[in-house]
Amino acid sequence: MNEKGFMFPVTLCILLLFTIFLSVQLNQYVIEKRSLIEIEHFERNQYYFLQSLQQVEKQLQEGSSETLGSFTYEKGLVTYSITSGGSNLLQITLRSKFDTTEEAMGIGYYNKELKKLTKWLERN
Repeated sequence: MNEKGFMFPVTLCILLLFTIFLSVQLNQYVIEKRSLIEIEHFERNQYYFLQSLQQVEKQLQEGSSETLGSFTYEKGLVTYSITSGGSNLLQITLRSKFDTTEEAMGIGYYNKELKKLTKWLERN
């Protein structure tokens, strides 16, 4: 039986379709993995900033006069400095450094009259 070259092009097309399908799936996997890592870093950053702000706020409520300090976490370090931001405001500047060489900065404003944090800004 002479098929006159029918099987080779069909097999080649099937292999080509299979290869394209696998490359699309691999690309989607890589994109999802990168997104997951970015979300993990963002959430970790938010958690460390929140924990640090709560600790600084607690120190200020207790009357601490410390203007510089740092908090060490499992995967990074958060340093803070407190400066006067007006008559009733203190400006708390937080800088975080992580194991992945990422750095982020956040600024919080503490109202001395209300004895609580009133505003928060984050910069990356």
